[in-house]
Amino acid sequence: NPKTDKQIVTLKKSFRRALKKAKIEDFRFHDLRHCFASDLVRNGVDLFTVQKLLGHSSPKMTMRYAHLGNDHLRKAIQFLDEKNPYLFRDGHFLDTTAKNAIKL
Repeated sequence: NPKTDKQIVTLKKSFRRALKKAKIEDFRFHDLRHCFASDLVRNGVDLFTVQKLLGHSSPKMTMRYAHLGNDHLRKAIQFLDEKNPYLFRDGHFLDTTAKNAIKL
């Protein structure tokens, strides 16, 4: 530590001190991995790349970290709509009765 000329004991201890000083509660060091994954996905990084960066062997685990929401589904539909404006005009995709369908 440049201010005290003392060695920083552990990253975990320093992290806890920083959280306390910033008055942040209920946040663990491991939560940074979730933030990292979510930020990457929100900014357009594909899940395969995020999976490799996190060192996951399974895309299922990466999905747990990335916290994908319905906004990504909307963006995917908008992207397809821009490429083919007539693709979803009849409403079949959005009004589907499938059990696993996601309402947007």
